[in-house]
Amino acid sequence: MIDEIYSLTNNSFLELGYCYQTKSISSDSIIRNHNLFNWKNKRYIKKNYNLFRETLEKILMNEYGCDSYPVTQKDIDVSPNMPILYFANYSFNQRPFTLPHIYFNPKIQLELYQLLKKTHEMFKSNYQGKF
Repeated sequence: MIDEIYSLTNNSFLELGYCYQTKSISSDSIIRNHNLFNWKNKRYIKKNYNLFRETLEKILMNEYGCDSYPVTQKDIDVSPNMPILYFANYSFNQRPFTLPHIYFNPKIQLELYQLLKKTHEMFKSNYQGKF
């Protein structure tokens, strides 16, 4: 049972719940899940996470008018489903169900990759030589 709970938290289950409730993906969630968006360069994230997040939030504010990435119901509806095990009592038979996983939506992946790329470039130009 503990393995199931651990796998849910590793699959960003809680972040997905927050995303569906607020209809947005926070800057922290974008950075934490950068590998799901095919972003490989962690140099500036590791060097100064807070400053990288602030840079990303500035870009989000310029492009979307808020410090998070907006998600529409259509984005959720066309996202691939992720199986989730539901259990109230582990002795019962497992009853699987699925949940749309917004992070695997190709459109969202591409847009968040582009945001991370812009953030990286802005961070590099603003703080060159400081880190």
